[in-house]
Amino acid sequence: RAIHQENRGPMAACANGIKNATGEYIGFIDSDDWIERGMYYDMMNVAKNYNADLVQCGFIYDSDKESKEFLGINKDEVFKDNMVKDILIPKLLNFWDSEGLLFSPSRWNKLIKNDLVKKNLEYCDLSLKMGEDLNLILPILIDSKKVVCINKSYYHYVVNGNSTTQSFNANLWEKNKRLFKCIENICIEKKVKIQTNMNKYFIYMTILAIFNEYNSSDRFTKKVKNIINICKENPSKTFLNEYYSNNFNMLTRLVIRLMIIRLYFMVPIVFKFVEIIRN
Repeated sequence: RAIHQENRGPMAACANGIKNATGEYIGFIDSDDWIERGMYYDMMNVAKNYNADLVQCGFIYDSDKESKEFLGINKDEVFKDNMVKDILIPKLLNFWDSEGLLFSPSRWNKLIKNDLVKKNLEYCDLSLKMGEDLNLILPILIDSKKVVCINKSYYHYVVNGNSTTQSFNANLWEKNKRLFKCIENICIEKKVKIQTNMNKYFIYMTILAIFNEYNSSDRFTKKVKNIINICKENPSKTFLNEYYSNNFNMLTRLVIRLMIIRLYFMVPIVFKFVEIIRN
């Protein structure tokens, strides 16, 4: 069925689709992407065989230059009850760490029970411009009793070099803070204690906001001011030491170190230095 409505953003369209869905399970496909033949047939069989609340498959990033697979497991794996809380939720909030199991915040590589999706739609802020998928998947995962991750990639995420996710994102820091508030409210209302993982996630988003700010067209002095404000406002800065990892590239490690010792003014200077060297 085609549903027509005034353009109020992707999450509002998604929410309307969810409300009108009548199937036992719900899946999502973004308009630019494509799926392998048999994706939902195979995932539905897994869902029915295990009576799973949620089934996740691997995915492939397709760009003009390469195709890169994100799978993270060597065999089909089943997670029940506390395993969902102890293993999958930390992975969801630390999805950039590709060591071991990868559990992405994306909607599109998942098949989820209809009633579970509809039940948690109330936690979604339809005005969010960042992290809309996480805003839906996190409360769903908290309520899930059985999750199956299958060892095959079916979904092709098409990377468009001109998309908003690949270029400067205006007001990204404000969007990030709004997302953090949504995540915090979900944890409070569902009475789950995942503060450490939530803070690690937000530090990651803070670093993205810093990189994004430096890529703006503003004058260097304004970039310095904005980046310093981001560093100061970061509500998760006490978790920086715990977040630090040698797996990050040298620039990211240096930025985190400067944030730890609160030499915030040095962060944009480091970016400028790297830019000069590259040029």
